[in-house]
Amino acid sequence: MEILSFVSLALSLTNGFILGFVTIKGNRKLEVLKSKLSTQTHVTRIQFETEFDAYKKIWETLVKAKYSVLLLRPFLDYQPHGESEEERKTRRLTEFSTNFDKFFQHLTS
Repeated sequence: MEILSFVSLALSLTNGFILGFVTIKGNRKLEVLKSKLSTQTHVTRIQFETEFDAYKKIWETLVKAKYSVLLLRPFLDYQPHGESEEERKTRRLTEFSTNFDKFFQHLTS
């Protein structure tokens, strides 16, 4: 009986030690994986924010450029008092050029 209880005790201690060792080793691997995931998540978030800001600036300037294009040859037009047709065309072309240049600068930067 004593030998059986001694063997049983030895097995339970050995199993507890092995289980503890496996748990510690598993926890280390888990922590390494958590660290890698955290780093990747941080980089992905920064990349998303950077790209989102860039697209936001591009879209703002693109909308203004589109509006300027539509004013170059509007469907219905009016002529402000005191402005000749040539002055109106020049003003609209200047507005278009300015807005398109801003759009192009954001697009290439």
